[in-house]
Amino acid sequence: LKLQFLYLIAEGGYIPAHTPPLHTMPGAAAGFAAGVVAGAAGVYCAWRRGARRPARAAAQRHGGVVRLKRDMYDQYTQLHDKVWEGTLKCMHGANIRNFVVYHHEETSLLFYHFEYIGTDFARDMAALGSDPQNKLWWSYCEPCHEPFDPYFKANPPPSQGGTGAWWAPLTLLCSCGGWPTAWSDALYDPDFVPKNPHGKTSTPDAPPPVHNRPE
Repeated sequence: LKLQFLYLIAEGGYIPAHTPPLHTMPGAAAGFAAGVVAGAAGVYCAWRRGARRPARAAAQRHGGVVRLKRDMYDQYTQLHDKVWEGTLKCMHGANIRNFVVYHHEETSLLFYHFEYIGTDFARDMAALGSDPQNKLWWSYCEPCHEPFDPYFKANPPPSQGGTGAWWAPLTLLCSCGGWPTAWSDALYDPDFVPKNPHGKTSTPDAPPPVHNRPE
């Protein structure tokens, strides 16, 4: 084994003719040289893998805010401690990934964030809004909210065809990079800690008590 590989990298392809074979070097020097060669080989291989991997653009990020009615915390967490599987599949089919909701207890505000990986946001959101399973889900979530948009003072909510901004859109002011380029296909986060104070969850067949659908 010779040091040609190291010189090839360090000198931009030039391999000096006088490169000594490792077996002619003193023991310590040979060991050091072998380590350098191995390290350089690893760096080179990693660089080659990176050079072959095409750069991927960041997903579209979306955020919104709505107020949570304080007396509806129980129902909201009952719904969201285990979101209905059909709803999650509907969101996944609409190219939504990593949908999360944060609660600020002092102001009772809810903030959502998700990443969109599709190519036609308007079409996917329209499909989401017309899905019967998703509209049923919304009909139990909407009574928990107080939207900021005055449109809803005189118009129906999204589950009943309303077109206003139920969640007020947020403006992204900072992104520190390192964006994800792949997402899990798992519907449920194994690390999520349920928040309902009574340990309750719901299903479409056993929903929480309050909805806003016309009787």
